[in-house]
Amino acid sequence: MSTGKGRRVKGWAAFALVAITVLASQLRAQTWRTFDVARSARDTQPVSVHVAYGAGRIRIQPTASRTLYDAHFRYDAERSEPTYSFDAASRRLDVGVRQTSVARSMKGGEGSELKLLLGAGSPMRLELDVGAAEGDIDLSGLRVEELLLQTGATDTRVRFDSPNPMHMRMLRMQVGAASVDVLGLGNANTDHVELNLGVGKAVLDFSGEWHGDADVSVASALGQVTLRVPGDVGIRVESSRFLHSVNATGMVKRDGYSVSDNWETARFKLRLKSSGALGSLDIERIAR
Repeated sequence: MSTGKGRRVKGWAAFALVAITVLASQLRAQTWRTFDVARSARDTQPVSVHVAYGAGRIRIQPTASRTLYDAHFRYDAERSEPTYSFDAASRRLDVGVRQTSVARSMKGGEGSELKLLLGAGSPMRLELDVGAAEGDIDLSGLRVEELLLQTGATDTRVRFDSPNPMHMRMLRMQVGAASVDVLGLGNANTDHVELNLGVGKAVLDFSGEWHGDADVSVASALGQVTLRVPGDVGIRVESSRFLHSVNATGMVKRDGYSVSDNWETARFKLRLKSSGALGSLDIERIAR
């Protein structure tokens, strides 16, 4: 009996040794490093910003300082490396993280982070590919003339807490199996919003300071879309959907459209074109 007990003790000891070795190997496999890069704002010429970030967390915020951009990376050097370039001639900024180990990158980007501060002095075109990264994108007060957002399989929040000082030509979003909330779209100062949604969820909140009418295009496969629109904005819905529910109260049929009861008299109007298959689209009225 004592011999069997001794063997079991030795077995557990060997198992514990293996577990400790594996854990130590995993800890050694994570080599956290930081990388910082910034550029002062020498003028107010337009700039194009392209961000490619696959996994981890990404934060984009405005800064009141005389800075064109200020980027801070935290990354696992065993799995990835930061990418950065700025072409002064074309005024194009490229930032992101490139995976260097396919096998190790399968564990995800826990702990990885990109924080990007953008100055409000220059008009900018933003192209954001956040992949499976968790995104917190605050564009309040920035001079955004175009925004292209692509997100894959995690949560992303975009917000305009204060008005965009310039007219935005286009806000286009490509959302896969993710959840995206876009808040304060009235402050975005855009008349053209496009959303292409796969199987995720999207909330488009049009609160804020409206500057004109808005054309909104929503296409979704199996997704759930919610539009929150101020009660004093007129709404017209054109829908071509197959087995897809559109839920909106206070709408009436007129000339092939569904329109709100204040469509004719509203100062500002939202024209919604909706298409897709299975899923749902809800329109909620909110206070401005």
